[in-house]
Amino acid sequence: MTARATQSSTPSEYSPLLSADPDAAGHAHSIFAQNQHECQVANAPPKKLARRLYISHFLSTWNSRVFEFGAVLYLASIYPGTLLPMSVYALSRGVAAILLAPAVGNYIDTGNRLQVVRASIGVIPIGWLQVYYEIPELQQPKTKASLDEPSTESDQHKGVARLWHYCHRITHKVVGDFASYFRHPVFLPSFSGALLYLTVLSFSGQMVTWLLSTGYESTQVGIARTLAVAFEVLATWIAPWLMGRIGITRAGLWLANWQIASLVAGISIFWMFPDQPLISASGLVGGTILSRVGLRGFDLCVQILVQEGVEAENRGNFSSIEAAWQNAFEIGSYISTIVFSRPDQFGWPALISIIAVGIAGILYTVFARMQRGHLIHVPKWISAPGMLQQTRDRCLERISSASDV
Repeated sequence: MTARATQSSTPSEYSPLLSADPDAAGHAHSIFAQNQHECQVANAPPKKLARRLYISHFLSTWNSRVFEFGAVLYLASIYPGTLLPMSVYALSRGVAAILLAPAVGNYIDTGNRLQVVRASIGVIPIGWLQVYYEIPELQQPKTKASLDEPSTESDQHKGVARLWHYCHRITHKVVGDFASYFRHPVFLPSFSGALLYLTVLSFSGQMVTWLLSTGYESTQVGIARTLAVAFEVLATWIAPWLMGRIGITRAGLWLANWQIASLVAGISIFWMFPDQPLISASGLVGGTILSRVGLRGFDLCVQILVQEGVEAENRGNFSSIEAAWQNAFEIGSYISTIVFSRPDQFGWPALISIIAVGIAGILYTVFARMQRGHLIHVPKWISAPGMLQQTRDRCLERISSASDV
């Protein structure tokens, strides 16, 4: 009995990340555990292992961001005055991510997590070269196999049949995964988080290329990106503190509103000074930088809701569908800059981004209303029985006494 209790308290991928949302208590539609004791993690992972994981993630992110920024500067120097090449490059990346997302999600769910991480790190050109030189068969000419062992017509038919069966099985699984995703209780926060990827206001390739066309130098763009990252890091302190004070659901609502307000302020300055490119661009840059606090904080809230609301055995499939939607909306942002490829047309993709953020906020507000039963905390002196009637009577008495005077 003691062994079972000890085993159940050991953290694993089945353990929730944080305690239950206090706002969810008392509501019948809550998807989180009401027992705080069930959500406590008794044993934390060793600090040495956690430190190595953080360093690995930092180096991976550093490599990705440096390559992304360098590729943008390279394309902008080759094709100045247009957003089209950068958008096409990013579009091809997004399409590849969508096509591979279901297979990756299935691999994560069915494989060992540590082996999956190692495999994802190892899939680099150096690894392919090592495999090539270690397997002599790969170095043989392609025509030799066809000459020595010619394939028969029956073998070709069998290969086509196997390929068709595989495609049919994958398609059926993908359709089932999408249906399960739409029916899940945390669909709304997940979809609203994915919708935020429909934006060009993120210091990605499109916005960097546009800033360079307005007169910004690469050093100034780098400083702006650094400030944006600093605000994103700040969100990793603000969001947990806010969640501890008001709960995960309400914190996500507040952070979403912060992001919307910051972007609306930035786009307003952008539209107010159309004849002064540096001022309008700086206003949009400032609003985007401030919005990163809300973006990353909201994303953290959404991921915690997903991790605690989705069953452990389905997290890989759910996350893969979520990633597919993220890439689909990201592709939408690239299409917007392909259609409006001139730098003087950047205001329209920016406006589409604001609308997408607003719709995401509305969807999350609907989820918060369903989860908590209300959106606004009414003060006790207002919600007390008979208090509204008493206040109304006092107002009428004051109005009547003033008219008598």
